[in-house]
Amino acid sequence: MSIFMFVPGVFELMNILNLSIKSNSRKIAVAIVISLSLASSFSIVGAQSLNDLLVQGNSYHFNGNFSKAEEVFENILKLEPGNIYAMNQLGVIYLKQNKNDEAMRIFSQVQTRDPEDCFSRLWKGILNLEKGDLSSAESQFDSILKLDPSDANAHYFLGAIYQFRHQYEKSIDELERSRELNSSEATTHFRLAESYHSMGLFKNAILEYRRTLEIDPDYTGAYDGLGWISLNLGNTDEAIGFWKEMLRVNRGNIGAIYNIAWAYNDLAWKELEKCSKNKALHYWKEVLKYDPGNKEAKHNVAKYK
Repeated sequence: MSIFMFVPGVFELMNILNLSIKSNSRKIAVAIVISLSLASSFSIVGAQSLNDLLVQGNSYHFNGNFSKAEEVFENILKLEPGNIYAMNQLGVIYLKQNKNDEAMRIFSQVQTRDPEDCFSRLWKGILNLEKGDLSSAESQFDSILKLDPSDANAHYFLGAIYQFRHQYEKSIDELERSRELNSSEATTHFRLAESYHSMGLFKNAILEYRRTLEIDPDYTGAYDGLGWISLNLGNTDEAIGFWKEMLRVNRGNIGAIYNIAWAYNDLAWKELEKCSKNKALHYWKEVLKYDPGNKEAKHNVAKYK
């Protein structure tokens, strides 16, 4: 398996709700096996050895000059066509430039040259997910685990695929294994929480949503999940509190605004049923603070004031 490290947040590559890569904010893993301390201005002509070119290519890559990095790694492969590390780096650089066909081509070449290379298999799986080919993606991730059962990323993506298919028990098995192998990814805890939530395992889901927030206090999906669990357990005020946290992170979050408005409307009707008109009015006015155009609240404020 190639030596590589994932940039924190690698799992956010995927929008698991539709299993596609976020092309506008892709956080792609960068493999670094040599020093990146050389200046990025070092020229190709001045490179005295293959190692010099590798350092130069990584420096361009690290500093975001992907076209130059691509040029350097393509030159490396002219000198040494079978250099697996250079091929994998070139594949990642293609991905960062949205050249997905080229990336798939070169990762496939790596797989042909070295069938045990897990790095290329991982990215082929992710590219298959982007195309919506879940079966091919699943095959890639399964093959990784046959080579390396401790690959947290392969377990994660299999768990995501099973979640997408509503196979929640299998999803939980894979995501729990991924969590055991790497507990530092907020998205792993979040997806596991979602699968627990879908199975009605609220206590487990709450723990994982909270672990998500311990890692990333601005993870809005976790607040949303906690809000719905609170609402389902009859704790409407607590639910509203979680949805307000979503607005703290993003004041324009439409889902949070809708949920808060719906919850306050519900509280208002319950108070009106108890003949507590003033409390009902209070809640309808709260609705209008968050959703000024809410027709139900506007109508009832005018009717009962």
